[in-house]
Amino acid sequence: RLTIDAQGERGASAVNISASAVTTENDRQNNDFTALTSAARLDHQISEAVNLGGTLRVFRGVYGSPGAVVGAGANDPDNEVRETNALATLFAEFTPAGDWSGRVTLGSQ
Repeated sequence: RLTIDAQGERGASAVNISASAVTTENDRQNNDFTALTSAARLDHQISEAVNLGGTLRVFRGVYGSPGAVVGAGANDPDNEVRETNALATLFAEFTPAGDWSGRVTLGSQ
């Protein structure tokens, strides 16, 4: 497993990024797993009452899928499953008064 994170801010803007990679080598033939996960977030404080931002998260994985241990199709050395998914969001946070706050989030996968 390898993970890298970085974050920082300058003035009214802040950013946070991360990436993580993992791989396994299992005992069974073609039963390995490899994945990469990454995320980024950007915030910008428009005023004391309004913060805008966005996020992006991406996952990519490859799974060896050897099938059954015995029988038809068992121990297939070439079968694998690939998965990729992403989620992006935009958000606005409002704090018009001390005890009042709200958040609107739009997302897409």
